[in-house]
Amino acid sequence: MVYALDKDENALETMRLIYPNLQTISVDLANWEETKRAVESIGFVDYLVNNAGINHQKPFLDITPQDFQIMFDVNLRSIIAVSQVVAKRMIENEKGGSIVNISSTSAKTTQPDFCLYSSTKSGVNMLTKSMAVELSPYNIRVNCICPSFMETGLVEDRMMRLRSQPNGFLQSRALIKRFIQPEEAADLVLFLLSPLASMITGSEYLIDGGVSTN
Repeated sequence: MVYALDKDENALETMRLIYPNLQTISVDLANWEETKRAVESIGFVDYLVNNAGINHQKPFLDITPQDFQIMFDVNLRSIIAVSQVVAKRMIENEKGGSIVNISSTSAKTTQPDFCLYSSTKSGVNMLTKSMAVELSPYNIRVNCICPSFMETGLVEDRMMRLRSQPNGFLQSRALIKRFIQPEEAADLVLFLLSPLASMITGSEYLIDGGVSTN
């Protein structure tokens, strides 16, 4: 049984159309208590992917307390809220488990207006390591992936701008001259969740077409 949690009812409906057997729960992951209740209703979980994330781009000098709160609530605190419930159930079940957190290359490098986003994703990377250390006695592995620009509807406008720049992101930095497809990131996640990665925990995996190399 696979569950998906999201605040966006339209996104959940789309997922149900594509994957009829998917179980969906509508929940605001920025709300700690609501999130915990939703996850507790699921029962035992063997594999967890923490993929909630937003990016409200704003210059450092213009950041407000509200900007800070929502970005950290969704991008970082929600991982703790969800993972605490799941990890406790994994421990109770005595079968171990695997958790993958979705971070970003912005955890390693940043750019103008990415102050909050990069800060939250750096937090995800270190949270991943801390979770791996503390959960390892229970045979629970925790890793994260750090994708660069992925071709999704959420960043469609930005993709078009990047493609139009003759000396921009793809042309000047990426060794593989295209954006990441969601399926390619999903393949890496599935590998890390699977027994094939049984000796991997506390690790960060870049998937960026060579951007960080160049």
